[in-house]
Amino acid sequence: MRGTDRPRDGGRRRFVGLSALAAGGLLAGGAPSLGAGLRAAARGTVLLARGEGVGREPGAPVERALLRRWLDEMLVSLTGAGSAADAWSILFPRRSRVGIKLNCLAGPRLSPRRELVEALVGGLRTAGITPDRVIVWERSDRELERCGFTVNTGGDGPLVYGTDNRAGGGYERQLRSSGSVGSCFSRILTEQCDLLINVGVLKDHDLAGVSVGLKNLYGVIHNPNKYHDHTCDPYVAELAAHHLLREKLRLTVCDATTAQCQGGPAFHPDWVWNFSGLLAALDPVALDRVGAGFIEEQRHRKGLPSLGEDQRRPSWIDTAGRLGLGESKAERIRRKEVG
Repeated sequence: MRGTDRPRDGGRRRFVGLSALAAGGLLAGGAPSLGAGLRAAARGTVLLARGEGVGREPGAPVERALLRRWLDEMLVSLTGAGSAADAWSILFPRRSRVGIKLNCLAGPRLSPRRELVEALVGGLRTAGITPDRVIVWERSDRELERCGFTVNTGGDGPLVYGTDNRAGGGYERQLRSSGSVGSCFSRILTEQCDLLINVGVLKDHDLAGVSVGLKNLYGVIHNPNKYHDHTCDPYVAELAAHHLLREKLRLTVCDATTAQCQGGPAFHPDWVWNFSGLLAALDPVALDRVGAGFIEEQRHRKGLPSLGEDQRRPSWIDTAGRLGLGESKAERIRRKEVG
């Protein structure tokens, strides 16, 4: 049964003639929506880029220019645009306020790389979005600083702060409901961002099975610990189905330079491997399915039981598919490589 917050109907749509894909429109709240044609075309499509040795050492610097080139090629492929600048502009219209939600729980050796964040900010600039309209955020300043990010509430460059920072505003006081989830949302999401880029990590999770993309959205609510029973099913999916997240989530990127197949969500050096790549999608469910597949493959190589045998199968991915959030069936997912 749906919660008390109901999805709002999309407002007027404008169509851009790029590979016959719809790309515009305005939501009732003023945030630019993603056209139905583009959403349909990108459903079930996951982009993959890999480079030998990229991120060989957990937490070590990687080449920002390479990550930016990968992102540009991924967005061109996802949108069908004629150039990288057009692709960024389709997804992130000028003057949008864009939040980049990170996953810094595991610390500097298994969190999104700073160079990846810098590449994302650079891509947004090509769409005319100045750094002061970009918020790089997490639950707390401490998590960001631990991973090498400098808190910035008004200086040059993108804004960087946690929900717990005064600039972040904390969590709303009223509960928002979606299915069986009832939580207070971060004011960064509800009040400061028109659009959202969700940046996760390719890793195992001891309760959810995997934490690749959608699981990172637990970081937008005040009570995530309440929703870890039953391998987080249906909670991950039902949270992601909330209309605020469905409307604002524009792109999911998974930092897979360093990946982990066991012992997550914390960093455990015995179980990391050098995947050396990135995943990206407009369809977050398909991305989670592909990421879970890579983790299962590595578990098999290491002689570990499958997630199902370990009683941690991420069944919430199936639930997310049934809720219409994306494609959950592996046989229907198109995996494309770039770079």
